[in-house]
Amino acid sequence: MKLATALLLTTVASIVNGQWILEQEEDDYDAYEDIDENEEVTWETDEEDENKGEKPCSPPPSIRNGRVDIWGEGLLLEYSCDDKFYAVGSTHGACDLSEGQWTIEPPLCVEEGCPALPAPKNGVVSVDESGGVATFTCRLGYHLVGSNMLLCEGGRWTGIYPICAVSPKPTESPLANTTDTKDKSKPVLKESVRIEDSDETCFHSHVEPPSVENAVMETSYVMNEIRGRYITIATYTCFHGYKLKDPEANQMYCRNLKWGAPEVPECVPENEPCLINNGGCQHVCVPGDGGYACACDPGYTLGQTGKDCIDVDECAIDNGGCHQECHNTLASFFCSCFSGYVAKGHDCVGK
Repeated sequence: MKLATALLLTTVASIVNGQWILEQEEDDYDAYEDIDENEEVTWETDEEDENKGEKPCSPPPSIRNGRVDIWGEGLLLEYSCDDKFYAVGSTHGACDLSEGQWTIEPPLCVEEGCPALPAPKNGVVSVDESGGVATFTCRLGYHLVGSNMLLCEGGRWTGIYPICAVSPKPTESPLANTTDTKDKSKPVLKESVRIEDSDETCFHSHVEPPSVENAVMETSYVMNEIRGRYITIATYTCFHGYKLKDPEANQMYCRNLKWGAPEVPECVPENEPCLINNGGCQHVCVPGDGGYACACDPGYTLGQTGKDCIDVDECAIDNGGCHQECHNTLASFFCSCFSGYVAKGHDCVGK
């Protein structure tokens, strides 16, 4: 019986200032076995069978003004911020071996002590309790141009200070084609996202939310009390003359770089049937109390459907008022004289 000694190495990995630091801890393991001194010693284990189907996680990304530590055989991680900085977002996560991905996104490390920020004209600025995150929104009828959130770092705000620009209003019938409107109003989304499922990936990767026709959109970065982490939310407000099809469906949420919602916001005309495909009228839609009517441009008259317009033959009635010849044209007419006559007003006189 001889003593076989195996040296077990445990590796602890961490990231400091953007570089990986590997540290190994040694443990001796003794076992008595009938071993030939000249025979190579191997230790059998069922670990390979147990790990079948598992996907290890890649090294997690580093963060500014902080570090990440990994332990628990590479299955657990913790982000921590440097002195005088605090974390915005989740700091503790684990490796999901079924997906090979970490369960959290890297947090932001922000600092206190930045000067007070003025609100942009026609906008509002909100600063969190610690004074390190400033979020901007615009009033109804305006939209943000610039960063919707600034972070405090080094005693100053980082990002592009935004302005609130006037949102454009539609200059033509915004719903001229019902089929096209449906496609434009409801962006193609790869998944339905609920607020309890949302995360901050779109904010970190600058993935803009989709636009909704006849609506202005504002984004905000807020704490999700359900998940205990910060998330990105897009809130939609309809233009004047429009309303939300479902008053409760006014927001979209982000998850894994994709925007979605249980029901996508949609703005529909507010008691104005003429805004929907011009009421079906070929020329002019005239709204009225509880309904509407169709009308035609000069030179046309309503057809049998009450919506289409046909050309009026002015020459069919009293020869259009012409003395000799009347010529009908689309939406108009003109007079002429026989050979040997000249026009004098609507009259024709001999040469």
